[in-house]
Order: sequence, then structure tokens, then C-alpha cells
Amino acid sequence: MLLNNTHDPQKRPMHQVVGLVLVIPLLISFVKLPLLMSPIAAIAAVLGSAYGAHLARQQNSHKLVVFAWTMAILNALSVIAMSTPSAAMGLYFLARHEWQAMAT
Repeated sequence: MLLNNTHDPQKRPMHQVVGLVLVIPLLISFVKLPLLMSPIAAIAAVLGSAYGAHLARQQNSHKLVVFAWTMAILNALSVIAMSTPSAAMGLYFLARHEWQAMAT
């Protein structure tokens, strides 16, 4: 049986949105940048998350819009509260802090 290389055109916007609101901010939070470039990269990640939410809205997928706007808002709150552009990394920092506090 030959491999079928045709891709579902319905999944392409979902992959783009997930990449913009989840993957790119997480990758930016892993990179160590110089002092002045770090806030610029964080703001760019939040703006990319907002664009991903806008892209989801254009595709008329309600669940994808809710996910994208939720992640964009959490990413923005994470930048404000913890100076990390990813909400997932912010949750990791909080969990690590609590685990260390419980261990001592």
C-alpha cells in the first residue's frame, strides 16, 4: 500500500494556531536572550498569540477560537506576572516553586 501524501486542508489552520499560541511562546521562553532583547521577544510572542487567535476567528472554528484567546490571555498574564512569554512555562515555574517550598 502506498503512502497517501495528501493533507487535510481543514487541519492546517489548527496547526498554525496551535503553533502561534502554544509552541512559539514556549520555544521563546527556553531561549536565553540578552537583557534588552528578552522583553521584545516576550511582547512579540504575545502579539503572535493574539494573531493566532485572530487567525482562528477567521476560520470560524468556535472551539479553536476559545482555545486561542484563552492561551493568548494566559500568555499575556504570564508576561506581566512572571516575565515569561509562555503560560505553560509560567505554570512550571509556579509548580517548581511550590515543590521546593513543600520540600523544605
